[in-house]
Amino acid sequence: MVASISGTSRVIFALCSLIAAQGGLANAGAAQVDIGSCLDKAGIESSVPTTSTWAVDTEAWNSRISPVPSVVAFPKTEEEVSATLKCAANANLKVTTLGGNRSFSSMGFGRNDG
Repeated sequence: MVASISGTSRVIFALCSLIAAQGGLANAGAAQVDIGSCLDKAGIESSVPTTSTWAVDTEAWNSRISPVPSVVAFPKTEEEVSATLKCAANANLKVTTLGGNRSFSSMGFGRNDG
């Protein structure tokens, strides 16, 4: 993570992809509820598998690799990035970032462990 960038060149993560921690699918549903409610309370736009835009929000560039995130968050400010990371930490979720869909190996959506 970049420590400090000043002025208009400040970088904001375009997309924070939250990946469920290893531990099986039984915990994934509970984690989605926890993280979803936390993100909602913080006013952060997010997408979960039941969201109508989920397919578009999780579309990978590389169809040979298909990791599936538990939730996708769209923080728009540094404060929202911070709140998103706190929500993920409280829900024991791993976090990967994806800015501008630039990961040709789809690693912005995590590995195959979530």
